[in-house]
This record gives sequence, C-alpha cells and structure tokens, in this order.
Amino acid sequence: MELMTVTAFLEALAVGDAFGKATEYCAQEEIESRLGQIDELLPPERSLTHEDLFHGQVTDDTEQNVWLIRAYARDGAITPENTAEALLDWVVRTDAAQKYIGPNSLRALQKIAEGAEVDKAGLSGTTCGGIMRAPAAFLFSTPQTLESNIVSCLMPTHNTAAAMEAAMAYGWALQAAAQGESMEGVLDAACHGAAIGKKHGSRFRTAAVVPSCESRIRYLQRIMPDFADARELKRFLYEIYGTTLASCDVCAAVFALFMWSGRDVYLAIRLATEMGGDSDTIACLAAALCCLYAKGHNLPGGMVELVGRANGLDFDQLAGLVLAAAEARHAQPPTAGT
Repeated sequence: MELMTVTAFLEALAVGDAFGKATEYCAQEEIESRLGQIDELLPPERSLTHEDLFHGQVTDDTEQNVWLIRAYARDGAITPENTAEALLDWVVRTDAAQKYIGPNSLRALQKIAEGAEVDKAGLSGTTCGGIMRAPAAFLFSTPQTLESNIVSCLMPTHNTAAAMEAAMAYGWALQAAAQGESMEGVLDAACHGAAIGKKHGSRFRTAAVVPSCESRIRYLQRIMPDFADARELKRFLYEIYGTTLASCDVCAAVFALFMWSGRDVYLAIRLATEMGGDSDTIACLAAALCCLYAKGHNLPGGMVELVGRANGLDFDQLAGLVLAAAEARHAQPPTAGT
C-alpha cells in the first residue's frame, strides 16, 4: 500500500472512534430522541456519554492500535509477548484502566502482570477487544503471515475461537479491500477468514457457544436489499442482531454498515454513532474497511485535523512506520530452500 492509503486508513479509524464515542452503550431510542441525525463530531457537552473526554479524543480502539503499531514497527515482528508488553505499557501510561478498557482485556492484562502465561490469560476473552486490534495486525502482515499475526495479536487477551473468528473475518476483509477486490470479493474473503479463525483459541463453554460471524455475514448479504432505508437497517442491527461488545455483534454490525455504505466512509461513521451499542468500535472498524475499499475517505479535513491534534497523532508518521517495516521485510534475503 502507498503512504496516502495507509494514512487515510489510520485517519478513518481514529475519526470513527472519536466520533462514535459520543453515544457508546446508549440506547437507540435515547439517541434518536435527544440527538436525531448526527452530522458532526460532538463536543463533550453534547455527548450522551464520555463527557469527561475532550473534544476529538479517541478511546482504546485507536490507542491500542497506535501502541501496537509502534511496537511491531520497532521489533519487526508480531508476537504474543510484544503485544502483551505494548498493551501493558499503554495501560500504565494512559491510565486506561480508569477511563476505557474492555473487561476481557483488563482482566487478562492484570493476570499477565501478575505472572500468568501469555497463552493462558485470554482463554475467556470473547468481546470485541480482539477484532478492534486486527487493524494493527493487518498493517504488518502479508497474505502468508496474516493468520499467524492475528493469532499472536489476540492471544494475550482474546484467545478464543469466538474472538478469533471475528478478527480473522475482519482481517481477511481488509486484505481483500486493499487488493482492490469487489464488494462480493471482500465479503467472500471475510467468510473465508472467519472459517480459519474458528480453528484457533479456546472453544470451552462460553468461548464456543456464540453466533457464527460467517453465517451472519451471508444472511446480511441476502437481506440487505430488503431494507427500505438506513433507519430500518439500524433498527435491525440494534434490536435483532444486537450491537453489544460481543465479537460476533460488532463483526456483524461492521459488515452490515460496509455493505450499506460502500465507499462512503462518513456515512458508515454516522450510522454507527446513531445506531447505539458499542458505537465507537463499530464506527472505527466500519470506517477503516470502507476507506480501504474506497482507496481513501470523504471525511472533512477539519475533523481529521481536530482528532490528530487533540490526541497528538501524526498519521503520516505512523503510516511511515508501517511502510518502513514492509520495506524491511521485502529486503530480507530468502531463507534456504525457498
């Protein structure tokens, strides 16, 4: 990928997070009655939640990916160990435990800090803390390493088949979108990735008894033409599928918004924010996927600048780390026998 593409991808992710946090875990009815259509990145005084965060501030969705991008660029590899180390460093430096961190991630990282093995701490993690880190894993992967890298990225906190399925579906979709596949090709890739993901991680009890991401995506493909408008789609996702922090719910919502919005990144963010539930995670992941599919985004320049400035994020610099790592991989001599 080119610098502009990676930069746009990171911008879409961060803006989606900052935009969507204004309604995180709010009921759809409350959002409709108090805010209606949301066309701007709301300041704290107009937000329904996270009023304690400043205008344009991102949450764990962006921060975890940024910390991992820096760690993976530094080490030239993705491992469960450097993933756990980066996330623990993030928790300490940002006081994330007091602001915004998912329950599975917090519990697993506390176990690791207390000496638990990195492959054991996340055996009950089924929430979206896994899929939300898939962007960082994707950015440092080739088609040959994507599977192992996603496993390594999720293992410390979300080492379950439920979380792996959602993350692999999303990771494969990002890869297909980056390669210029059609909408159908991206969705086929997502379903292929989901099938691979189910082979990894714990399948014990609640880690196994979850809806299928692949089946939900395929069903959405069939019924998407039946929705009369975006409001009907939002109702379906919120009331029927659910927009909770479960991996399978976030995954389905992301792909539904991708199917509906296509190349309109701003629309995907707005609909996620108006939908209710885990709005910031759904917004940032849907935006990033739509952005790769569109090879850019339609976000207002002032909004991107606000988010970058408010969080001290240099999107070009982060994209440069990703591309430098890719160049280093290509420069490595082939191993014996290849």
